[in-house]
Amino acid sequence: MKPLLLWIWHLDTRLTEIVLGSVSLARGVTLALPGDMMTADAYRAFDLLPESAWAVLFTAFGLAQLAAVVINGRWRRSPAIRATGAIFGVWSFTALTTGFVVSGGLSLASCQYGILAFWSAYCLINISSKTARRLHV
Repeated sequence: MKPLLLWIWHLDTRLTEIVLGSVSLARGVTLALPGDMMTADAYRAFDLLPESAWAVLFTAFGLAQLAAVVINGRWRRSPAIRATGAIFGVWSFTALTTGFVVSGGLSLASCQYGILAFWSAYCLINISSKTARRLHV
């Protein structure tokens, strides 16, 4: 079992980061479309910010996360950007999970965003540990 876990750990997280960045970007672009996307009861817990602010946040961080994966290795600070994208993923997907649970209980949306929060946390831990190891060598 240990060799399998080590193999999984050494896999690169870039594809996962691309998927997570794409989900954030798609959510931001969708929220920017005309119409009130966040008026349903399931979004009661999200009235902290207006819908347009959520659209800007998700679009900006989705684009930044995708850009960081593309430029990784060509710019010295790109692992930090990748880690920042993962931090946003952990925060945003956990907030979405919690918001949907608070607004309507356990639902398909809360489960899906919970899974995305888990994979964002995995990417963050993976990127951070590999970056820290490189700094100490």
